Amino acid sequence: MDIKAVLLRPTEPFTWASGWHSPIYCDNRKILSYPELRSKVAASLAAKAAELYPEAEVVAGVVLSQ
Repeated sequence: MDIKAVLLRPTEPFTWASGWHSPIYCDNRKILSYPELRSKVAASLAAKAAELYPEAEVVAGVVLSQ
């Protein structure tokens, strides 16, 4: 919230590319400028993935383009 990566608009929902409407928008690109926060998010996601999918060997991401 402090870096304005999460926006809340309950009265005017965002429309995603899929057409879905959501009162919450996460701009994940913003966290790239905050290495300490990025590390915390990565560690949290890794822990959750290990908990839910202990058999997983690799995690892959997609390219972010603008």
